[in-house]
This record gives sequence, structure tokens and C-alpha cells, in this order.
Amino acid sequence: MRIDYYKFSNERLSIFRDLITEWDSLKSGRVWKIEPHNMRFHLGESITDLKIPCIVGSEDEKVIVNAITDILLLLKKRLDSEQDTDRQKEDGSYIPATIKTELIERTYRTDIFPSNSIEKVVAENILLTAPVVDSGIIKCWLGKDGSGRQLINKIRLVITKSINEEIELMGGERTSYVTLLALINALVRSKEVLKKIKVRKIGYEKLELAVSFSMFFLFNAVISAVGEELKQKTLSSIDINGIIKLLKSSLSPHSFISTNSSVLEYDTNPYIISKDISDIIAPIYEKIAPSSRDISDASDLIAEEIKGNPSLLCSLIGIYRQNRLRHLIAEYLFQYDAPGIEVHPLLAEIYQNRRMLHSAFSDKRFRKELYERLGDIKTRFKRDTRRTEYIDRIQTFISTSYKTKFLDWLLHRTEMNPDYIVSIAVSGFIAYKMDEHVDKFVRVMRGLIVDRRGELPEKERLYEYQRGRLYRFSSDERQILNILTSTNEGLLFIDMKDFTRKTLKVKEASMADFMKGNFYIPILEAARKYGASGGISPVCKGVKIENFLGDAVIFSGGVANLLSLAADIRRLMRLYKDKLIKRFADIFDHSQKVPETEIDAGLFISYGTEAEKITINNDYWGAVKVSIGEKINEAARGTARNHVIKTKMDMLLEKARDERKRTDIACPFKVFVDKTYSFIPFSETGDRIYDMVLHKNPETFLSLKSLSAINDIYNTGEAITETALKAYMAETKTTRSSFKKDIMVSQLDTDIQDRFFFPSEKLELWFSIDTSDKIDTLKIFSKRGTIVFKGFEEAMPTTVYEVIDDSSEFFNMLVSRHFNKWYSEIKRL
Repeated sequence: MRIDYYKFSNERLSIFRDLITEWDSLKSGRVWKIEPHNMRFHLGESITDLKIPCIVGSEDEKVIVNAITDILLLLKKRLDSEQDTDRQKEDGSYIPATIKTELIERTYRTDIFPSNSIEKVVAENILLTAPVVDSGIIKCWLGKDGSGRQLINKIRLVITKSINEEIELMGGERTSYVTLLALINALVRSKEVLKKIKVRKIGYEKLELAVSFSMFFLFNAVISAVGEELKQKTLSSIDINGIIKLLKSSLSPHSFISTNSSVLEYDTNPYIISKDISDIIAPIYEKIAPSSRDISDASDLIAEEIKGNPSLLCSLIGIYRQNRLRHLIAEYLFQYDAPGIEVHPLLAEIYQNRRMLHSAFSDKRFRKELYERLGDIKTRFKRDTRRTEYIDRIQTFISTSYKTKFLDWLLHRTEMNPDYIVSIAVSGFIAYKMDEHVDKFVRVMRGLIVDRRGELPEKERLYEYQRGRLYRFSSDERQILNILTSTNEGLLFIDMKDFTRKTLKVKEASMADFMKGNFYIPILEAARKYGASGGISPVCKGVKIENFLGDAVIFSGGVANLLSLAADIRRLMRLYKDKLIKRFADIFDHSQKVPETEIDAGLFISYGTEAEKITINNDYWGAVKVSIGEKINEAARGTARNHVIKTKMDMLLEKARDERKRTDIACPFKVFVDKTYSFIPFSETGDRIYDMVLHKNPETFLSLKSLSAINDIYNTGEAITETALKAYMAETKTTRSSFKKDIMVSQLDTDIQDRFFFPSEKLELWFSIDTSDKIDTLKIFSKRGTIVFKGFEEAMPTTVYEVIDDSSEFFNMLVSRHFNKWYSEIKRL
């Protein structure tokens, strides 16, 4: 059995050569970057604030924890004495073993694993890199009932599912890459158990390295196996090889190490280079690599530099000599190790222990004893020619390599000449540096994968997943990301600034207490009627409170329920207004006569995509829930009060009163949408405006090039968007009748014309009444105009209707003078 010890480094370099065509792409790390626009769902719009919310399936995460726990318990059982266990029981650090499979005696044989199996690949790599984990432990761990075996199965399913989903997306999202990062994060979190299970004969750092190497090779073998399976089964234009290479490049021995331990702490590390070799090559690499064209060019230049320095070359050869003996011992033990052969435990110690390995070259007595004990094996198994050949190799090496003429002996062996030694050392080092460098980028990307399991309760996680806002990486059949189906809802925004601004003149505690009992609580009680289990229509969503600030309330739900709630709130406001004026008469005296101090509230109902709900967990503040939605912003802007518009309407009203010589003329509306003008005031603008006013010069006004006109709103009533109005009629189509009526003001009843001032010559009205035709169920909507709200410039203009107050004079006059006739005409159609 000949082992290719340098296969790992060569494979790593091959992967990087395919992924990286030049050094610049390595420096930038763009191969491993996750761009927001490539993710189906993400939070944040740039890579600096990108977050990808996810969870790993609970069963899958449990298997990861069990796999780590069990390998630690197996090591503990192998290495700790009964006295160590007793001490741990006393200090409370003991964790009882849960492994049912019997742990066989220590051995390094690999023929106990099925040929060409994942288990054998994993076992051989663990034995080569973390020999403290022997074949007996691995056999128990990867056996039929072992948690390592379960982990292989789970990871295989998760990775396969993620690649298949990526194929379905035609490569639009690197789903498998994100999945792998989430799995690595889950495993690193699960390694907390290392702090609870102490193996006294191994230091914490070496124990972590042993577990990390074991997990790395398990993951690596599974990814390779999945790649081979998919290449045979998948008929797709997607490059499976490219996907697998990205995954394997992103996963390295560095991935699972959370302490400051270096991968090179083990001489048996995957790169087969020691820290001493790294120290020799590192300065040369730092000098040459930045100016190299690619990996091959850097390797050649570094090798030439080393070979030109006899001192460095001799150091490398000396280190290689120790590695060569270790590898010869491994080749023998992997095939012939068995209990009862006295020299085998010694060989195993030499294989694992740097000090013992060094003694084989520096200690003449130890070397002689080792040589003789190997001879005893040859005598015992003299008929086993293959075994004796392996022993001969070890004996020959230890009997010649310590001599001063070792270099001469080495030069005559083509497979171990200096060129070869330098080549494998440089390849191992560059592979190590590539992995170290790439891991820095990958760790940043891993930081973008935010696990929600610890942040959200199960109910909220399910809600987020169903809404398509949470990736779920699991071995079951559920999709990784649920298809996001946008649901619409209504939003009712209530602006109560007129009420709460009075706290500036009243003691806050007094006003707050008064508002609580007479306003806030009644509003909540009113909303309760339209909650999830109640409401107007069986197809209409129940009302939920989104936010409740001092001067604003936001409710969401079906539009029919929100309209009914809005009507209730307006009635409450009228009652509250009367109580407020009575209670604080000194403050509110004359306030109704002064613009901007009237006591009114604006309500606005919008309709669109359901607001997104997120929960922010903070150690200090606890769980903070936030609703984010475009329609919330639209509804909030719909309660604005542009006093320029109000002043304009007041002026037009006064003009109408003067012309008709009647002071009792009123405007029937409380929602106004009109044009306002603005310009950027240059330094000389003030004088020009003064000149325009003084001399009544229109040319001066027209010369203001920076003049702009926009539509804005003044709302102290109840407004609703046309989209929300249509949604209302759709929700109530089985229980209500709706019709539209456009009419010129001049066609209205003369009493209505005499009583009211109308800003426009035409009214566009919608009527909605219950199918029972009861007049007290009637709702009237009047079109007030079209507006583009600030912040929504790229969206379509919003058409706004006012919900006419059913207690108003205008409402009652329309009903008594016109409604029955218009409704009868519609019924006859």
C-alpha cells in the first residue's frame, strides 16, 4: 500500500488554478463574494450591510452536535484513565457516554473500512492528519449506528438538495455555497461542547485541531461524493464541476478552527509541512508572490530561490527526512497494525509524537532498539513477504538516514532528490497560504449568514420561512427558500398631532393620563371588534395594530374592517375633542379660530403589499418588533397638512362668501389635494419678489427659472387611495352594491349649491351600500385629486378619495336630495 501523502496539497492547488487565473482575483476574493443582487432574499442593499437570514434544520443541527460530542467521548474513553473520570465526576465536568457501539482496541488499520467507501476516505485522511484519532475510534464513529455516519448522510442530503435547487435556478443564485457557509457556522457553534468535555491527555488546542481535521475531511469527502453522483445523474447546462470546486475551495482545514491555533501545530497536518518549513518559505513567498503571474509561476520562482540557498535546502531536507520516516511507519501500520504485537504501540507513538520521531535520528540507543524490535517482527512473520518488505524499508531508512552521507544517498534516489523535496514543500506551503487567504474572505461571507434560531421563537421563524424571508438548510424535502407569495393588506394611519401637541402647554403627566383613559384605551377597544376573529366580511382580514406612538397609530388588515374602524375612531375623536376642550378650556380657548391650532386628526387608508415584520433582539432592550412597508410610508404621507393648500382653500372660500354675500357658506371637504409652487431662493430673489409685489410686475415672477410645481395634500378628514377603494369593493362584492356617479356641481340640488363652496366644477363620487339597502350602511367617497408623495417619485401617481363623514351636512343632503334617484337608475340598468 503506497500512500500519496501530497495528494491533498496537489488537489487544492489544482482547484485554485481552475478558479483563479491571476493573482488579482485572489487578492480581491471576488470568487467567494456574495453579491446582494444574486440572492433571492436578503436584507441590506450592499455587501457592507448585507444579511442573509437562515436556520439549519433542527434535526440536522442535532446530528452535528452529536457527531462532535461522540468523537470527543470516544477520545476520552480511549485516553483518560478511570481516575481521570472519577475526578471529573467530582468536579461536575463529567458527561456520560451515550455511544452504544463497543469501542474496539486501538488500531491504525484501514482495511476494516469498506473499499472505495466515503468511510474509508475519511478514515485514511483523519489517520494521516490527526493520528490521536485511531481506526477503532473512527470505526465506532462512522459505523452503522454512529453519529459520524449519520452526519455523512445528513450533509450529503443537504448539499445535494442545495445544488439541485441551484440548478433549477439556472445558476442565478449560488445556493449551495450559501448552504455550505451556514453548515460551517452551525458546526463551529456546536464545537462549544469542546469546553465541556475534557480529555486530560490532550491539550485543548490539539483536541480542537483533531476534531476540526476530522470534520473537515468528512465534509470534504461528502462534497466530492455528491459531485460524482450529480455528474452522472444530472443533464444540465450548469457546470457541476464548477460548483463543486467553489465548495471545496471555500472549505478548508482553517474553516472549523475557532481558536488562535495554527493548522501547522500538528506535524501531520494536511499540508505535510511543519511550522519550521513554513518559517523557511514564508519570507521568500512574501517577496515573490505579489509579482508572480499565477500559482505555477510563483511555485517555480520560490523553488529556484530555495535551491539556490544551500542552508535553506539542507533545512528542508532534514525536515523531509523526519516526515519520510513517519510516512513509512504509516504505510505499515495502516495495513498490519493489530493488538498483541509489542513494537506497534511504539511505532504509533513515533508516528504521532514529534519528540519520539526526532529520537529515531538523534538517539543511537533508541534507534538500535527500534531496529531490533522491527527485526523481531520480520522473524515472527517471515512467511509474510509483503509485510517484511515494509519493515525492510523502515529499517533501511533508519539505518542510513542519520549518517552524514545521507544527502549523497538521497541524491541517488530519483523520487527523493532535492528538486522533489523542494517541490512538495513549496506546493504544501502555497496550498496552505491559498487556504489561509481564501478563508479570510469566506469568514467575512459566513458573517453575513445570520442564524435566526437564537433570535426568533419557533412561531416567528415559521412565519418568516412561509413569507420567503428565511433560508432553511435541511435534509428534509422542504424548499430551502419558500416561494414568496406577496399578500396585500390595507394600512390605516391616524395622525393625532393636534391632540398631542397640546402637551407643550399642559403638564405631560396630566395630558397623558387624560388621553389614556379617554382616547387611547377607547381606540384599542374599538379596534378589538375587528380583530382576527371578528370583522365585517369573512374574506376580509382582521385588524392588527402595527404601531402606537404618542401622536400616530397604524393599523393593518382588510380595507372593509379598516373603514369601519376609521368611522368608529372619528366618532371617538369627536367625543374626545369635546371632553378635551372642557377639561383644558384655558388652553383651548380661541384655538379653533387660529389656523394650525384647530383640533382635528387626519386618517389615511392605503393598500398594497403586506408590511414586512422583523424582530430585533437586544440584550438590553429585549425583542423589538419593527414593521417596514412602502404602504405604511404612503399612508403616513397621506396624513400630511400642507398649510399653503389650506390657506389657498380658505382664500377661495372667503372669496365665494364675498361674491354670494353669505357668511354661512362652507366647504364640504376636509381633504384637499392641490398644486403648490416652490423655487430655490438665490441671493437677489428677495429684492425681485419685493419688486414683483410692489409694482405688480408678472414678468419678474415668470423669470424665476427655478420655479417648480408639485401636488400636495392637506388632510384633517379621512382619505383613501383609489387602490384601497377598489380593494374594499372587491372584499364586499357579495354583501354590498357599489356604483360611480360623476356630476357637475351645477347639476346638484340648488340647496346644496347655495350651502357649499366646491373647489372644482365636477364631482366624481362612489357610493357603496349594503344589499339590504339600509341607508345607515351607505358610504360615499369623493375624488380629491392625484398626488405623487415625496419619496415615491418613481411610482405611479396616487389617486386620493375622501370618505365623506356620514354625520356631516353634505352627506345628509346628498342622501336626501339625490341618492335614491341615482341608486334607482343603477338598479334599472
